[in-house]
Amino acid sequence: MAKRFVKKYNPLDKIEDCYYFLYSTCKRGKNCGFRHNVLCKQCNILCDEWDSTKMCREDCPLRHSKYHLMKQREELPCFWENNGGCKKEFCEFKHEDASKDEWKKGTIRDNTKQESKNTIVNEVEMDPFVFENQRREAIARKKQLATKRHIKKKVVHDLKNVVEAMDEEQRKEFQRVLNLMESGKNARAENSRNAEALNQNIQQNKEQDDLDAELKELENLF
Repeated sequence: MAKRFVKKYNPLDKIEDCYYFLYSTCKRGKNCGFRHNVLCKQCNILCDEWDSTKMCREDCPLRHSKYHLMKQREELPCFWENNGGCKKEFCEFKHEDASKDEWKKGTIRDNTKQESKNTIVNEVEMDPFVFENQRREAIARKKQLATKRHIKKKVVHDLKNVVEAMDEEQRKEFQRVLNLMESGKNARAENSRNAEALNQNIQQNKEQDDLDAELKELENLF
């Protein structure tokens, strides 16, 4: 009989508040078995459902713990602010720097939405006939490219079979022909570069002659 695996029930299951998270010192993040709810940091009201049954939804904004529940820390000045600086991201004490207490008003960084996500991009209007022609041209280019790749692959495959069927003398002759073709290709490329350089020299000489002629005309004016 096959052994049945049953998921072990975690009585915590992110229901009870994380003590270290309330002090902004928990480093487990998503791997922590306790609840990390930023809203509960702003609340001093104990959840009746959790208090009586120890069960409630994870996103409940009420407190699921009794850690320093009755202490009104928001009225007490932060000791570390003037003694090296407060480094807690969500410190419950009062600060002279008002920006440190913004999270208590609900403007926490984790829930801030980027404006770029809400920006509506205007759609570009296009003639449907132009769009259809562009679509067909793109499809035709894609098919043409696929055909070329298929032909190239087939030629390489057939050539490989032909070479494998050759004897030693035939392979040497085939290699000699390939070397001649490669030499001819290199020679044509060199001739093309020389012709391009010659055309550039001719163009530069022509421009220089035109400039000399203009300077000579200016000298004649004086």
